[in-house]
Amino acid sequence: SIGISIDRNKVMSFTAALKNMPESKMDVKISHPWTHNVNTSEDMEVGRCWEDITAMKVRGLSVPSEKMIDLSIKERVRGNSATALEMLQRLEDKSVQTARLNNAIALAYDDLDEPEKALEYFRRAVHLEPRNAVWMANYGSQLVMCGQASEAIPKLREAIDINPEEYIAYNWLGRAYRHLGEEENALKEFKKAQLLLRGICSRYPDDDWFLRYMEGVHRALGEYEEADRVRKQRQAANNTRILNGSPETLVAGPESGIWEEADIFENS
Repeated sequence: SIGISIDRNKVMSFTAALKNMPESKMDVKISHPWTHNVNTSEDMEVGRCWEDITAMKVRGLSVPSEKMIDLSIKERVRGNSATALEMLQRLEDKSVQTARLNNAIALAYDDLDEPEKALEYFRRAVHLEPRNAVWMANYGSQLVMCGQASEAIPKLREAIDINPEEYIAYNWLGRAYRHLGEEENALKEFKKAQLLLRGICSRYPDDDWFLRYMEGVHRALGEYEEADRVRKQRQAANNTRILNGSPETLVAGPESGIWEEADIFENS
């Protein structure tokens, strides 16, 4: 018999035994090391942020809205987008209205697969700070994702006018042109994004965000071998960052083991 389980820490394991062969009966459990419960750098950053906020409340101090936005962004980065959105909505309910807040809400809605709501909040961010290249690029990218490529192009061009090194805008311009069937223009924009990202990745060779964008640009250009190389670079960097080790040497997680027990599955 074989049983598969995932515990609350998202550790995958399976147990197996030969029911009809008592002499060989055993329980085998293998836990994958890369899904084991570990404190990543993102977890530690969130923990420090929560500690700071708790300390401020204990001292009777009000927590600045920017501090709460920082915490929400960190929660979203580690996959807690619903929690992040709840924090941000509380600020919104208190009449906090900044471009950064609206941009953060939009990103959370996008993570939660609500693209139209994300588009509206990106629009609000741009309305509050029209000369911010990041907000404008985000707004343009969301227009592309919502099927409005023609409307996205002038917004993305505007982001590039504000900051000619805004690689996100070039990437999404490429996607917008490709959506419209203008492949030659698409390739030009992807290559511009690639050139900028090469310089950035040379300075930050272990940064998952930049590497992820570079991988996507390689794939958009049809450079699949290069994309796979960057993917492996990302994986190696993340493995080192999380467990300071290699999956080639860590075959199974710390809870793995084999036990011979005559009656382990008698009631299964």
